[in-house]
Amino acid sequence: VYHIVQHDDRWTVRLQGSPTPSATTATRAEAVEAAGEILRLLGNGRLVVHGEDGRIERGYSLDALESAEERRARATRW
Repeated sequence: VYHIVQHDDRWTVRLQGSPTPSATTATRAEAVEAAGEILRLLGNGRLVVHGEDGRIERGYSLDALESAEERRARATRW
């Protein structure tokens, strides 16, 4: 399980239980993309997205994350 949490003015992707982040980005959207890449490389996993206040806002499995990315890609096509 990977968590996306805000740390200072940045967003981090952190494996549950790990003291160090797997990725650090400027925006939450970039952190979600980075976490998606990690999950695709692993071939499995879950993603938990936290808000600025630390509360859980969303959770995704790898399949659901890919579906959200596919929908976003279709929305941006010409």
